[in-house]
Amino acid sequence: MVVFQRHIISRYLLICLILLLSLVVVVSISMLVEDVQAFVNSSASGWVLAKIFGLRSLQYMYQLLPIAAFLGVLLWGAIAAKRGELTAAYVGGYSPWRLARPIALAALGLAGLTFLFGEMVLP
Repeated sequence: MVVFQRHIISRYLLICLILLLSLVVVVSISMLVEDVQAFVNSSASGWVLAKIFGLRSLQYMYQLLPIAAFLGVLLWGAIAAKRGELTAAYVGGYSPWRLARPIALAALGLAGLTFLFGEMVLP
């Protein structure tokens, strides 16, 4: 039982991480393209631009983590259903509420991480 719950949590967190990184890259690149004229006019060095890009990426991570967590639940459910994991879990005696418990705990952990990130890392 514990092995299956760890499997659920690890797959969910992996999906959330991939989604978060993808969303941050897309938003960061779009904002960079939008602000390219201001960067060219300011004649800032590449190091300054890299710092700005990194700091903005941290802010975007903070803002996009809840979206990635929500989309991660949906995507995990779709992938698990397609691979037959949900059917196997139901046959094995898992109820839908019992399947939701590890994901809810992981989501609460992500919410706590988001809170700490917003309070301690971001200005």
